[in-house]
Amino acid sequence: WRWWVVHLWVEGTFEFFTIAAVGYATLRMGLISRRTLERTILFELILVLGTGIVGIGHHYYWVADPALWMALGGMFSIMEIVPLSVMMVGAWREYRRVRATGQRFPQRLAFLYFTGAAVWNLVGGGTRGEIINPPIANYYEHGEFLTLAHAHAAMMGVFGILAFGLIYYCLREMIQTEYWSDRLGTWTSYCFHTAIVLWLVLNLLPIGMAQMGAVITHGYWYARSLEFYSHWTLVQWLRLPGDLVFFAGIVLAGVDI
Repeated sequence: WRWWVVHLWVEGTFEFFTIAAVGYATLRMGLISRRTLERTILFELILVLGTGIVGIGHHYYWVADPALWMALGGMFSIMEIVPLSVMMVGAWREYRRVRATGQRFPQRLAFLYFTGAAVWNLVGGGTRGEIINPPIANYYEHGEFLTLAHAHAAMMGVFGILAFGLIYYCLREMIQTEYWSDRLGTWTSYCFHTAIVLWLVLNLLPIGMAQMGAVITHGYWYARSLEFYSHWTLVQWLRLPGDLVFFAGIVLAGVDI
């Protein structure tokens, strides 16, 4: 039920909210047209209703539902990342044109966060999710460290960074130019992105790949046992570098805000 609830929220609600929030902000920045935003939101709405609900089916293991829903869910859920990616490509083209003319762009920091969220939406939510979602992969991997890799890259990478982007967008609208600086906010962004990469490379992906191999060789019970984890103590501790960098980003954000 936890998987079902989480993905009903993510695929049925939050992907749509992300498009609406980022789209509204980039529209206010002058980087996309209202017509583009409306078409993107309608496109996402169609995907949420047409693929998001069906996409939840990739979590229907062990609950006696027909295998058809697992197959459809594993293939459909990736499609929701498309509208945000397309919209941000167009926004970046306009942003580069504005910068090339030498015009001042006051919301550069917020746009940096929105871009980061779009990239992690593609990499963490889409690519990482689609690697583990197909039924043949999900059967051996469900609920292991590869799931955590997808969750960290999608949850903090997309929604966490999006939240900070909205915070900085609102602050920049409230604060006069002479009192504003992008410096600490930019370093905060670097810390968050670096932390996610460190989590994936040093901790989540190595254990996840070994865990999936252990499932195939010994069985699911072994890959979730203390005996398996006892061989990966060092890699478990390698979670710490990413945590420290992430904590540094939180401190910088707190000081800046």
